[in-house]
Amino acid sequence: VKKLKSALEVDDVDGTVHMLCDGIKHVNATIELSNDDWMKDPSVQLHPLVLVGLWSLEYKRELTNPLCITASRGYKDCLRYLLENRAHVNAAPGGKAALHHACENAHTE
Repeated sequence: VKKLKSALEVDDVDGTVHMLCDGIKHVNATIELSNDDWMKDPSVQLHPLVLVGLWSLEYKRELTNPLCITASRGYKDCLRYLLENRAHVNAAPGGKAALHHACENAHTE
């Protein structure tokens, strides 16, 4: 997740696409960008308190998934790859689906 955050921060298109299309085992993985060491398979069951995020009063969760990241940045080839590999189009781990992210950033393709 640290490498992904770094690639996103410097707008490294090739690095980001490589990590999202080749480096992630599950196209529907939930990624928490605010916590550098957490990426989970969507089928893994976590304790309910973990899902609520009760770590501290200041804990801020930044949940996303590969489809939301690529849609928000307009990476069409990676989007196509994820969709062909059954990424869930309506998944909204951070509260917004990929289509919302694409529209917010004017990526209408």
